[in-house]
Amino acid sequence: MLQDLLDSDARLMSLGAVAYIPYTLDRRMERCFMPSHRTSFERFTELQVLSFPFRLGNLLLLTITGAIYSYLYLIWTSLGTIGFVLTTVITYLTTLLYVSYLVFVADYTTLGYQYLPKLSMNVIDSSRWKILKAMVLLSFFASLVPLVDSQNWRAAVFVFCAVVLPLATAVLLVENSLFKALMPTTWLTMLRTIELDGFLFRVLGAEFLLILVIYLVLNQVTGVPGIYATLLLAMVLFRSLGALLHRNADHLGIIVLYGPQAEAANQAESHRRDIAGELRVLQQLCESGGTVKAFRRLEARLARDHYKSESEFFKHLRAWSNPDLAVLVGRGYVERLVQHRQFSDAIEVLGFCYGASGGDFVLHKTSSLLKLTEFVSAGEEKRMLARLLSEVPDRFSRDPNAGDALVLAAKLFAEELVFETASSLLERIEQEYPIWIQNADYRRISDLVRQGE
Repeated sequence: MLQDLLDSDARLMSLGAVAYIPYTLDRRMERCFMPSHRTSFERFTELQVLSFPFRLGNLLLLTITGAIYSYLYLIWTSLGTIGFVLTTVITYLTTLLYVSYLVFVADYTTLGYQYLPKLSMNVIDSSRWKILKAMVLLSFFASLVPLVDSQNWRAAVFVFCAVVLPLATAVLLVENSLFKALMPTTWLTMLRTIELDGFLFRVLGAEFLLILVIYLVLNQVTGVPGIYATLLLAMVLFRSLGALLHRNADHLGIIVLYGPQAEAANQAESHRRDIAGELRVLQQLCESGGTVKAFRRLEARLARDHYKSESEFFKHLRAWSNPDLAVLVGRGYVERLVQHRQFSDAIEVLGFCYGASGGDFVLHKTSSLLKLTEFVSAGEEKRMLARLLSEVPDRFSRDPNAGDALVLAAKLFAEELVFETASSLLERIEQEYPIWIQNADYRRISDLVRQGE
């Protein structure tokens, strides 16, 4: 059992010490996301969306990309179709690079990154098919609006794109399939899976503004400012989509690197590793004859965390070949279980400690034993409690509950048909605690014993 805990380093690789990857990413993307070193976790904070484009690196990218598109826009408006044909290559390359960054933003935001790692060609290469699919998807929806001549139908197509494009893009990011991204059934599935809250409507709002600006740019209404607004809104949209997928990762089956769930898993693993290290020290102390020293060390440790980890420690200690430390810890553990009204667990732990100690076991508080008699069932557990109660006057002669303990012990022995022992306990009560002779409980037990004899 201890070795299982000590081997938890291997499980750390799957519980939060390295980057998690959405299940749809291929092996090449996995190699790209997976760091070669152990990652330390900081406390997770809500992903920033609206301020994301205004980080220095993003502002620089927006400025350069916007300048290129502004130059291209001037050529298109001056030369018309000929200008567009002449600038096809540079338009395609600029769009490819910017969409590549948007996909990169969405993927890493889905994993829970507040600040993205440096963009490299390896990332772009590993995501090239997803990038191309994203370009096709965005081009498809963006081209629907200007293709319709009627103003009424154009407005309908505009609303359709504003609602559907975020769902289709989310499907593409999760499933990495252009076919599924264009299927209405997958849109509905995504809509049912994602939690309908205010964040989703903010994503839809960003998408609505993006398509509106694209519409205005295509109709030569906004000019260069519209180009910059389009680039900025596109970045906000993909960041928002990544944050939306991250918020719904449990529903979508995506395992994230940073987030409340990953943070909790990492804390739990850290707790397990801490317990494993402490158990290693305790085991070494016990093997060198320092069981009492190990008990004092563990007792101080449990007191520091208000005994929250006591059950976990006891679970492992009772599995050791030498149960001495578990028996020492069990005394206080049983009494705390009784204090918290976990009576069935207290009786089970008491039974283990009684058997492991060969019957040489005693609780610090007689009141705990007296309380357990109300919940013990027939059989060995009842006889165990009866024996422990019968030993109270010998172990704690000044205990004010010694007489109560003897009476209850006689009662339990009588109920288990051990009349001879019950009769001897009654005789002792008459000699040492004569005040009990007039007690109604004593008389009932005495009658029961006489009838049994």
